[in-house]
Amino acid sequence: MGTSVKLLFSLCALVAWVSASDAMSPTWTRARLDNGTGIPVGSLDIGVNLSKSERLVNGNRSQSIREFPYLVGIFKKQKGPDFFICTGSIVHERVVLTAAHCLSRLVADAAYLVCYGTDDLSDPTHRKCTRVVGRRVHKSFVAGEVDGPFDVALLKTQDPMRSGRTEIVTVDFTTRSSRGKRTGLMAGFGVKPNGWDGRLRYLKAKHKPMQQCSVFPDAKYFQCVRSRGTNGLGGTCFGDSGSPLIEGPKEKPEKHRVVGVLSWAFVGPFDVDCSELASGYSRLSIPSHKNFLKRSMREFGAKFKTV
Repeated sequence: MGTSVKLLFSLCALVAWVSASDAMSPTWTRARLDNGTGIPVGSLDIGVNLSKSERLVNGNRSQSIREFPYLVGIFKKQKGPDFFICTGSIVHERVVLTAAHCLSRLVADAAYLVCYGTDDLSDPTHRKCTRVVGRRVHKSFVAGEVDGPFDVALLKTQDPMRSGRTEIVTVDFTTRSSRGKRTGLMAGFGVKPNGWDGRLRYLKAKHKPMQQCSVFPDAKYFQCVRSRGTNGLGGTCFGDSGSPLIEGPKEKPEKHRVVGVLSWAFVGPFDVDCSELASGYSRLSIPSHKNFLKRSMREFGAKFKTV
């Protein structure tokens, strides 16, 4: 599908180096960018000062979509070029899991497009796309809040997302998915410093309890994540909104489990693009998230692949 692509920014979250004490500065705030404020790729070179390291900063470029065969890009169709909005996960052959803030009530379902089957969304020869015909957004999600909870949503596609490079990912709703000092993976189609190239990148992550993630009223809804890189740097950025927090060995995607959905990032007083602190993923094990998602899947006539 020869779709001309420009970038519509959604949530920017950067998981990066945090001091050994994990202390929270009073200047930190939680934020996500309203996906309705779309910044064209060209403006990155003019007014947005991205860091010099790669997005999924210091992340690794995927060698094949077969490493993360369930990841998709979500676009908004309109007159002229389509806009890339967010990343999502295939949880049924016709259902995508993403963040609620990626979607606008002012945009019709049919104006959204899901593209899959490739680790390079800019390449129309490998990309497959299908329109959205339905959505479910958590009823308690408040679109005007830039850091609020209940930031989960499902999209139903017009056609089944099938290809030799596509798989359905397992969703882990169990309580153990939000506990412990385990390692995981972040992956998404967001930008890199010199603009959006449509490439999939990933990064190892450490999701562990951190002081800065336990002091706000709705902390229980989120799992905090930071980079596991040896230099302490790394994380997601513009366009990685809605991407999954993954557990399981990278080399065995059939054993990957989604335990969270990227929602917001901590930002410091000098951050103008992405955070260099920690970010929060909506925990799928939270009863309000789990019950909403399971009920919505039943309404779509589908079932999750679960542990």
